[in-house]
Parts: sequence; structure tokens; C-alpha cells
Amino acid sequence: MALTREDPRRHARRAALLAALDHPERRFPAVHVAGTNGKGSVAAMVSRGLVLAGRHVGTFTSPDLAGPHERLAIDGVHIAPAALAALEARVAPAIAAAEAQFPELEPMGAFERWCAAAWVWFAEAGVQVAVVEVGIGGRHDATNALPNRVMALITSIGMDHADRLGPTLADIVREKAGILRADVPAFTSARRPALTMLRAEASAMGVNLHTIPPLVGEELPGGGWRVQLPEPTILALSGRHQLENAALAVWALGVMGVRPDVISQALATVTWPGRMERVADTDGGTWLLDGAHNLPAAEALTASWGDPMVVVAGFQAGKDAAAMVPTLTAGGRPLIAVAVPGALATWEPEALRPFACGPFHVARDVPEALGMARAIARGGLRAVAGSLYLVGAVRAHLGACLPFAHEGAS
Repeated sequence: MALTREDPRRHARRAALLAALDHPERRFPAVHVAGTNGKGSVAAMVSRGLVLAGRHVGTFTSPDLAGPHERLAIDGVHIAPAALAALEARVAPAIAAAEAQFPELEPMGAFERWCAAAWVWFAEAGVQVAVVEVGIGGRHDATNALPNRVMALITSIGMDHADRLGPTLADIVREKAGILRADVPAFTSARRPALTMLRAEASAMGVNLHTIPPLVGEELPGGGWRVQLPEPTILALSGRHQLENAALAVWALGVMGVRPDVISQALATVTWPGRMERVADTDGGTWLLDGAHNLPAAEALTASWGDPMVVVAGFQAGKDAAAMVPTLTAGGRPLIAVAVPGALATWEPEALRPFACGPFHVARDVPEALGMARAIARGGLRAVAGSLYLVGAVRAHLGACLPFAHEGAS
């Protein structure tokens, strides 16, 4: 039978799994990061800062671009795909045992299995802290089983995953607020109207929620920003929205005792593929890759993207393409629509035609979409947006599969 996210049997089964694994989740403290947009960027910045400060750091993020091994890292280095497969095989008997206790329920999902594998890996490696990004929501997310929190961070909140979290912004805020604990420091970069709702949720839970304002900086060509931290620092991650994410990371790292010069170095060297990522093409053009998959993210992208000549876009079913396509094609920008590779359900490209504000083209697959974009924007800037699955496929075709962070960082 189907499970709802709030079904208590689902949480009981998750507890049974962790007990069968001898509770690895209890053996390390965690920084828990939730939000609609920006939580991956914040997790990457915080992890980078802690690694540079000499901490032994586990990182769990989602989604991935090239495979689930990208979700797990220690000290900035991903687990190898073969090592993840071996880890999943070790965890499998405990999963089977937990599922056997609830035979009326469907099997555990992949995200729950990856969480269990991550907690085992982190515990056995003896990480000093884990930076953990929520999958969806927060209250009923598998990551919310972590008992030892040193901090809760909530980034911007907007309408996304309404089919799973609830139809209103208040519903979504309530789910994000589910990671808060009365005895755990909490910080947010959320803005009104979500911030007002989040403060009310925090107050009802007895949580002292600190609101962090964006950094003030100077915009550079290409969407980058120079900020004062207190020394001049150019943020490695582009886009105006990164001023909010960076501010949250700076505050979190400062609370955890990381020196200001190390924080500056972290924000100047962090990598987070598929988010305002620029990739040079062999024909002299440039690709701007961004996984913006909801309207706030699309608006943040277009505010800083530098006016590309064409956009390649695809959207998973359930996403608000009717709002995003006009944003991405404002001013008559050409759109090349393509189905999202690897998605369980995708918008049919032709169905996007009524929303486009400029010339509209349909591609059969990613290689054809890239070829069409090159022909339209010869030697110029081309953007890819709408889905991280699409961005991952494009990166693979462009040969731009970069690591999550700097391997061997110390």
C-alpha cells in the first residue's frame, strides 16, 4: 500500500532500520540544512569552511548530477561508486529486517537507503561533524532522524513540491520548520512572507530563530560578487542569490569557531556544479548551467545570468513550467524544449510551446538540443535550466563532470 510522508509506520520502520544498524546516526553531530532554494549551496560552503579549518567532515546532499555517489562525501571527496555499492550491500540485510517488521508497507525508497548508508559511512570514518541537506521538506524527511544537531539552517522558502508538502506556502513552511529543535541554534536567510510564518512556527516550538541578512557586495561581470569578509573576497558561486546563501554560511561557520580568513578562503574556492556554472564550449561559446526548477530559482537565475542568446530547458512533471518558461524567455529569447532525461515523469516538450515568449524549438534529446543551441548562439552564451537531471545530462555530454569540492583539501 502507498505511504504518505506523515504515516507513523514509516517513521517506526525507519527507527527499526537504524536500530538494526546499531544507531550509526548517534555517533556524530550534524549541521542540518533545509529550505526551498540554496540549501545545497549553503551545505557546500559550510562543508568547505569546516574542511579548510581542519575538521573531519561528512557531507550528505541531494540531488545528484552524475550518480548517487555524489551525495556522500568526506572531507570534500565523494565516495567511489563501487564503495557506495559495497556499503549499500552491507546495509541491505538491516533494510530487509526493518521491512519484514512492516510487511504491509511498500519497500523503502532509494533516499532512505542512501541516508542509512551515509550514516554508517560517517560513523565508521569517525567524522567530527556532518553537514546534511534535507531531501524534501524537513519534518518527515529521512534526514530528520539525526538526533545530535549542532545547528539548524533554513534557506529561502518558496512554492515547490506542493504536491508532497501541501498546497500553500504555510504548509511548506511548516514542513521546513520541522527540523527545528528548542535546544539547537537556528538561523535562516528566509524572507517575507515565508519568514513571518517561519518565525511563528519557531516561536510555537520554543526556538530562538536568528534571521541573517544578505551580504553586501559589488557585482562583477558574469554574475559574480565581491564582498567584504572582512577582507575583500570574490564569491566562487555566482548570482545575487548567493549573497543570502553566503551570509548564512558565514554566520554558521563563525558560530562553529572557524576563523574569518578561513571563511573567506572557503567562499572563494567552494564548488557546487550545476548552479550558475559556466562551461567553455569547443566552438568558443559558453554554457551557463543551472538546475533552477521552480519560479523563485528561475527568477534568481535570470537576475544574474548575463542575457544568454538561447535557453535549453526541460521540466519534470508537476513543476510550474507555465510560470518558469515566460521568465526564462522574457523579451523574446528563443527556447529549445527537451524532455528531462532520467526523470520518472517529464513535461512533453511540445506542451511548453504556449508559454514561450519567443521562438520555440523542440529537440528529440540532449545532443540535438545542444546542437540547435550552438547553431542559434554561435560563439555566444547559451543557458540550460529547468532540472538538475537535465543539467547532469548536459554536463556529461559536454565532458564537464567536475567534483563536488576540491579533492585532497585540507
